[in-house]
Amino acid sequence: MVRNKDLEAACASGCRLRDRGFGWSEDVIVISEENIDKTRKRADLWSGRPSSEIWRELIRRAIQWIHEARPIVRIVVMTEPEIKQWWEEKRNKL
Repeated sequence: MVRNKDLEAACASGCRLRDRGFGWSEDVIVISEENIDKTRKRADLWSGRPSSEIWRELIRRAIQWIHEARPIVRIVVMTEPEIKQWWEEKRNKL
């Protein structure tokens, strides 16, 4: 999970981040490595599958859930490696 004083994270079945310093106008749902591990342990169907396939499925499920929930704000779905890369790029610009 990404931890930083400028980012507020609340874990659910991923993390929902809301920026305090960059002025985001959307929420970000981060699907973490922990979600991959839990998915593998939960069902035999996923135990032998590659991580890339599990990432795709979890992203698909998150997007489907967001679509069905019909939120009034913009929501972005990212994986933990994507958010780490994004944060490194932002930190390097500071």
